[in-house]
Amino acid sequence: MKDYKAKISTLVRTRDPEYSTRMDESYFSSLRKATDFVLSDTEKYLFAAMEPVDLKYTNKTFDEAKKIIATIETLNDEKYKGFEITFEYQGSVTNNTHVKGYSDIDVLTLHGAFNTCEPPVEVLYPYKGDPINDLLVLRRDEFILLKKTYYTATVDDSGAKSIKISGGSLHRSIDIVPSNLIITKEYEDTKDKKYLGIYILDKDKKLRIKNTPFLHNALLEDKDIYTNGGFKKCVRMMKTISYEMESENTLSSYDITALLYNIENSQYRSVENLSITFTNLFIFFNKVSDDEQFRNSLYVPDKSRKIFDSNDKLTKFKNLQKEYMDIYVDLLVNNQKVG
Repeated sequence: MKDYKAKISTLVRTRDPEYSTRMDESYFSSLRKATDFVLSDTEKYLFAAMEPVDLKYTNKTFDEAKKIIATIETLNDEKYKGFEITFEYQGSVTNNTHVKGYSDIDVLTLHGAFNTCEPPVEVLYPYKGDPINDLLVLRRDEFILLKKTYYTATVDDSGAKSIKISGGSLHRSIDIVPSNLIITKEYEDTKDKKYLGIYILDKDKKLRIKNTPFLHNALLEDKDIYTNGGFKKCVRMMKTISYEMESENTLSSYDITALLYNIENSQYRSVENLSITFTNLFIFFNKVSDDEQFRNSLYVPDKSRKIFDSNDKLTKFKNLQKEYMDIYVDLLVNNQKVG
């Protein structure tokens, strides 16, 4: 059996690195409706893993991102005047499935000179510039400015899709992602922001990659509403389990979220009952592992790709599944002791 007191301590340090929340008996009891028996350490750990990061940490992450935005906005006063850079966020912090108090965040820096019209959207004013080159220039300008302004921080320009800045006067790691908007037919028809797409620059391959962060967040939020909050609780729990494996040989945070998105809504509605929740996940994970046809039918929420789109994904999933199964067995053993 795992040492769940130690795991709770690790979780507390990750979620609440400033130790401002006391995770005592009253805290854990408040996480469930049924409080007629003392929770085991296994249950305490799992209930705590389901909980969101304290809002003060999330707000601090956005505050740090706003510092970077304010710096980059100075480019609009001169070189980008008339086609100003605008900004959006993406990542798990924006949909409340992050599991670290000191989480990083992506800042999308959207070039103001052009958008991409996705067919069949009509192009009224064709852009005469080179979008990829212009995004490369934007990235270079941002790197030079950030390096000059945050001279005590680490400004890392080696990533293909983002500039990473951390340290110095900053209390969070921020990824700056040069990009441009995609106008889709759905957006043109509805003017609903969730249908706006994003083209992200890959500086190494000299191409752009489509992303749909607003639709992704909207889909997650809808599912969480339909499951009375059970979906995101389970996402945070599984991401915590994965994070504490301290291994790169597990599914990414995005793929874990996508995998759990494919579980029927009804399977999340008794999330306070850990035995039922873990059994539902156990059945689903076994089907993913054993049924190749089913596994290959699973897509990320926006349907842009299959979850298991590379040969190593199944191995990574099985590593996560094994860790989950170890905890599941411990949960069952503890329940038998209580019974």
